[in-house]
Amino acid sequence: MFRKLMELASSDERIYPLLIEMFLSEDNFPGLFDYYRRYGLDDMQYQLMAAHYVEILAEILAEFDNNLLTIDEYEALTWQGSLLDTKTYTDLPEGLKYFYKGIFDNVKDNGTKLCLN
Repeated sequence: MFRKLMELASSDERIYPLLIEMFLSEDNFPGLFDYYRRYGLDDMQYQLMAAHYVEILAEILAEFDNNLLTIDEYEALTWQGSLLDTKTYTDLPEGLKYFYKGIFDNVKDNGTKLCLN
């Protein structure tokens, strides 16, 4: 979504935020427009992914990796990186964040099992 939006709103290797806002506000992408208004251009895609796509991303990782890990392990992997800085992750209960961190550390330490190795 974000890449397509950038294609529509750029020319001459420049990005035009007013064009982005125009494309989003014309009822083409009301959910993305909401995230754009709340989090701005640079952060909207990560906030959206964290709020709505963690389970889907974990399922994609599992399929790509031939289900070598549990779904909890794939969810822990999905949260790593840019999604750790999202409001959705921050709002998770501390116990769940600790649970995901423990899984990630365990999978990371077991290099033969890590799908991203």
